[in-house]
Amino acid sequence: MRNLSRRNVIASTVTAIAVSLAGCSGDDNQPDTNSINIGPFSGEYEIPEDEYATTGIFNSDRQGEIGYNFTVTSGPEVDVYLLTPEDVDRYENGQSFNYLSHTTDSPPDAAIVDSVTVSANTATQMLIDNTEVGDVSPPTNFDDDVATVQLKASYADS
Repeated sequence: MRNLSRRNVIASTVTAIAVSLAGCSGDDNQPDTNSINIGPFSGEYEIPEDEYATTGIFNSDRQGEIGYNFTVTSGPEVDVYLLTPEDVDRYENGQSFNYLSHTTDSPPDAAIVDSVTVSANTATQMLIDNTEVGDVSPPTNFDDDVATVQLKASYADS
């Protein structure tokens, strides 16, 4: 029997979600009913050193799985969190916060994937951190080390 690492399982899950997105009908304006792109999360973010960026809020009335991948295309490593809006507020106020998912990226161009199951009616946001709060920190070289991050996310009912 083959042992799968957590990263392999996550990569397979995100790949499956991406494949289901490819199965959309011919009308590009109508997403597949089983998996949707999370527009408020997906995009390119430029985060100056000692700052962070948050995405829009996503919420579904059903339990499902959020899969995401991100790549730092330039700049230092970053922490990426999937949080509730309440925990984003705690982060912003310098308080202890909880997260649904947390990953870090090692440049250059290392694509990182993760997924997490969320309960019905759980509002979520992504937070991309280029500060000293998370596991990785910007370099201490007296330059403004801007991180450029490509983020893509999708959601599927479970």
